[in-house]
Amino acid sequence: MTSHNKHLQHLDEIAREAHAGNYARVGVLSTGERLYVAVASGRMRELASGDSIAYAVDRIGPVWMAHMLEQWRSERQPLDNGETAVSHAGVTEERPAATPPSSIQDPMVRSLMVVAAVRGYYLHALPGGTFAVYRKAGSSIEPVAAWTSWKEVAELCGAGPNVTLRAALERDGFAWPADPDAFLADYYKSS
Repeated sequence: MTSHNKHLQHLDEIAREAHAGNYARVGVLSTGERLYVAVASGRMRELASGDSIAYAVDRIGPVWMAHMLEQWRSERQPLDNGETAVSHAGVTEERPAATPPSSIQDPMVRSLMVVAAVRGYYLHALPGGTFAVYRKAGSSIEPVAAWTSWKEVAELCGAGPNVTLRAALERDGFAWPADPDAFLADYYKSS
């Protein structure tokens, strides 16, 4: 394991503590390290309230962001009481793009991730039901947008008030994957 990977694992440990509401080890971090921990843990408000997500993503850089996506993509966002967000039940994929769901386990978020992936985007859930959007460019991942609502990502992918995510995908000549979960696993693993 390289010293670079060890350093990122160390930051991931601190981010897990921050995710749980323990900020004791954050004070000694550099600005870039603090921003990494803040974004990864979903604690921007608490750890970097004066910084924008765009500034944070730029400061963190593509290599650390790629590592963060790999390590944190399935983490739920923390609530103010230290617990994590719970997904909404009973939502189907065919609901038109309108209401933002609250967690990565939500079927609507999974559908949004599929549509975004087919179009070449990567999504990372952020606090408040928002997303950071990235696009794969060769061997790197470049930021596209941050603090983007579910509706804005759906619109970026061609959906709208009367057009479902799947319908937008098929309208534009893309095929819906036979096994969406396997497709997402392969897509995000290749990043």
